[in-house]
Amino acid sequence: MNKVISFISGRDYSLADLFGGDTKIIIPDLQRDYCWGNYAVTDPKSSKTKELVSDFVKNIIELFEEKNGSSLTMGLIYGYEQPHNHIQICDGQQRLTTLFLLLGYINIKCSGVYDDYIISKQEREDDYEPHLQYAIRESTLYFLSDLSRNVFIERNTRVTDIKLSNWYFAEYDNDASIQSMTAALQIIDNVFNSLEFNCFLELGKFVLNNLRVLYYDMENRSRGEETYVIINTTGEPLSPTENIKPVLLGNSKLTKEQVQLYSDQWEDREEWFWNHRGTDTTSDNGMQVFFMWYWQIGLMKERVSVNEKPVPLNPRNLFISAPTKTKEMENYEKFRSLDNIEKYFKALTRLVEKISSDVELQTILHSIYRRQNKDIALDNQENVWQWLRNADLDIVLPLIALLAEHPNTKQLTAFTRRIRRNYFDGLWAKDENNVDTRRGQNKMDWSDLIQIINQVEDKDLLNIENEKITFITRKYI
Repeated sequence: MNKVISFISGRDYSLADLFGGDTKIIIPDLQRDYCWGNYAVTDPKSSKTKELVSDFVKNIIELFEEKNGSSLTMGLIYGYEQPHNHIQICDGQQRLTTLFLLLGYINIKCSGVYDDYIISKQEREDDYEPHLQYAIRESTLYFLSDLSRNVFIERNTRVTDIKLSNWYFAEYDNDASIQSMTAALQIIDNVFNSLEFNCFLELGKFVLNNLRVLYYDMENRSRGEETYVIINTTGEPLSPTENIKPVLLGNSKLTKEQVQLYSDQWEDREEWFWNHRGTDTTSDNGMQVFFMWYWQIGLMKERVSVNEKPVPLNPRNLFISAPTKTKEMENYEKFRSLDNIEKYFKALTRLVEKISSDVELQTILHSIYRRQNKDIALDNQENVWQWLRNADLDIVLPLIALLAEHPNTKQLTAFTRRIRRNYFDGLWAKDENNVDTRRGQNKMDWSDLIQIINQVEDKDLLNIENEKITFITRKYI
């Protein structure tokens, strides 16, 4: 249990890593109080306030009972290590505290099997400092230590009797975090009693080994405070693309100069999508569309297979890791590259610029009706971007790939005509009797078009009859 974990930014860690060995998870004084045990949020349907613990715990139980053995990421936590083996949490406190309380409750039911994950053996022979510590105020710090020792480990105080115990002081009644923790424990107790649950030993293993969090290193307190202010003044959870950013920039192998370069590129992308947001309230929706297209081009598939079922791509997860079959693809590592992301983003912006300034391209695209707004004017960049967002993948993905892999192409207009013909070949693939037509036989999937782009020189893009093209067909990755 004395293993030392080196916490690396951009990697995911189990709760056994966080609450194991000599690691201490510190909730620093810059943080607000723990509040999930209180009526902390408003239900948008009923407009009534509610607590978050019961649903959180029930979801974990449901995941455990599925018994699929897979690891599950519980989201992102921001922190910094100071001193060694002490992780100061800048965001993620509510989840981690609730998980620690859940683990403590499970330990009660297992007669101390998981003691080492509450308080290390070394600390049990010394000051009984738990793996989770609150530095918000002294009363919270002392309470959590007494709670861990008397309730979770020595089990001489029941959850229902905490406020009646001789180690519970009157001043604790004025500590918001303590009141929320005791309420959360009572909620956890009620949830398990109502379910008549009795598989606590296995649930403990699941919670410790299968529940994981993605760690982003803020490096120091100053950066941690900046992040805390940003997150807690907006009051919003991180968006899908905000969750991608720390994965990309948290690579420990990047130099400071590279981090600055790629941070600037990220800011440029955010600004572009903000300026072209249309009716969106943020830049995030546009960026999410881009990253989805990016990985569809990279994997040459619209979806991936999970348990033999097709599911949408998850760009953030793909930047972290991928299924074994995907890892075998040469393209996979290429598309994890920050330089490659920038190359494809520049291709997208050039495509938007070229369409908005080229009447011939506008005419070709306007002739494609299905699922398009044929009346939209394509003579400005914002309209072009919105049009592309609603376009079929058969149209938009090959055009982006063309400008990314052939940045100086002279074939854009001619290739766009070929895409239009391909589009209508698919549209007229069957006659009125649902019989295959000759035109349908000419239809090429967008992934085939991208493979042509990747394997053929620019001058030969429209004349591939004599070229040797290796087509790879995959049902799902």
